[in-house]
Amino acid sequence: ALILGRHIYVEFFVVMLPRRVQALIDIIIHLLGLALFIVIIWRLCVYGYSLQTGGEESATARIPLSPFAYSIALASIPVCLVFLLELINAIVRVVKR
Repeated sequence: ALILGRHIYVEFFVVMLPRRVQALIDIIIHLLGLALFIVIIWRLCVYGYSLQTGGEESATARIPLSPFAYSIALASIPVCLVFLLELINAIVRVVKR
């Protein structure tokens, strides 16, 4: 949904603002989204490392748990790249006007 631009926007008052202000709001939103996912990736890596050093495993199958935390962190990287691309596009829109 993020890549296709099909996520939900709350536009009832933003559409009344000038295009430049709309682009500035987009910059703020994409910066916050990027920061959020960077923190999520960082904390998942820290959590995965703590699971790895502690030797945590599932109770019955004895499957190591750390690869799951690392996998979720790795799967979140494309979301950061999309937020970065959208941030750059919003900055270009502000500069062009």
